[in-house]
Amino acid sequence: MASLKGNAYAALGVALQAVLKLIFSAVATKVLAFYAGPSGMAIVGQLQSLLQIAAAGVASVTTTGVVKNVAEQKHSSAAIFSLSLVLLLGFSLVLLLLFAALGGYLSVLFLGGEWLLVLLIIPLTVVALGVTNLNMSYFNGRQEYRAYTVYTVVFSFLVACSTVALCVVFGVQGAVYSVALSPALAALIVTVLFRSGHLFVFDLSVIKNSDLLRSLLSYSFMTIVSALFVYGGHIYVRDFMTKALSLQATGIWYSVTRLSELYMTIASIAFSTILLPRYSSSSGAALTKEIGVGAILAVVAAVLLVLFVILFSDFLIVFLFGDEFMPASRILRLYVIGDAIKILCWVVLYVALAKQNVRFYVLFEIFSSVLYVILVLSIFTWKGFDFTPIGYIFQSVISLSVLIGWFAFFRKEIRVG
Repeated sequence: MASLKGNAYAALGVALQAVLKLIFSAVATKVLAFYAGPSGMAIVGQLQSLLQIAAAGVASVTTTGVVKNVAEQKHSSAAIFSLSLVLLLGFSLVLLLLFAALGGYLSVLFLGGEWLLVLLIIPLTVVALGVTNLNMSYFNGRQEYRAYTVYTVVFSFLVACSTVALCVVFGVQGAVYSVALSPALAALIVTVLFRSGHLFVFDLSVIKNSDLLRSLLSYSFMTIVSALFVYGGHIYVRDFMTKALSLQATGIWYSVTRLSELYMTIASIAFSTILLPRYSSSSGAALTKEIGVGAILAVVAAVLLVLFVILFSDFLIVFLFGDEFMPASRILRLYVIGDAIKILCWVVLYVALAKQNVRFYVLFEIFSSVLYVILVLSIFTWKGFDFTPIGYIFQSVISLSVLIGWFAFFRKEIRVG
């Protein structure tokens, strides 16, 4: 009961943070949709996915691994910060060289041969995001939820303000460039205002700390593989729809997945902020209890989410994107069912993440992402555009079954009591 109350109190703070972030993101999305339209939003979607893959590849050394190591307190905060920054800068240099060499090819492949400059800005954006993530992860790992909330809310507010300003001043061009520029500007400002005392402490000797290095790189590997297949899958699906139907239809589909990202932010923040540190610092019966609490919260959140979206889907689409995007409403009512099941998946999946079950986590992410592409495009081809989310529902059900089976068969190995 005490654990449930502790999670509930923490969840209230996280919910407040998530709601504010949701409001800021909604405002920015509405402005983006107004200036970009369905076709422009398809381009924005491709760029955002490329940014997310790049950020995962580089900034992953400043997120989950930092949260876990700070929470466990096996290494000093200065050592964690130093090693994370060294890895961040090293990965960023590799990313910059890759984008310089392949930017033109990526532009032709996914962006119609345009927006090359936006692609070349992305590596610089990723560095700024990595530094911001490092601060967030530090507060999260120490379970300093008040500082974490203020930091993330201010960052989200600045991203929204930058996006709106770029759209209003530069129109469609500003909308597209905001994908890379807005998070970079916000990250720079928030880092100056709220940086931790451990930030920018460089101690190259920490590279010799093999345990810490192995931990950060293992989490980085998991994040990179996950992002590459998840966001890469979304890029492929949108590209397939553009060729099969039109760029406008792809923009409609992106509006559904974008709105899904907005409301799923609440769930993802709750799980990463509350469950990951608790899973990381618990074992045996205590961890089993934490999983039970997480399952209860997940079921409640999933039911409320489905009811809310089904009741207000028309309003949400028109309010955020405009009348041009109205066909997305009926698609969203199916898509949210897959999202609800995905929330239940996170309860078990975060055990693998917290306990560094790298092999299972990576294989599961590859499996679920490939399955998503296969089933979504199969339903799209067989039943048509409006029924495409059924493939996502099937994928979520199969993924949940796999996770439950893994938990049941390997419970002792993952030390959950």
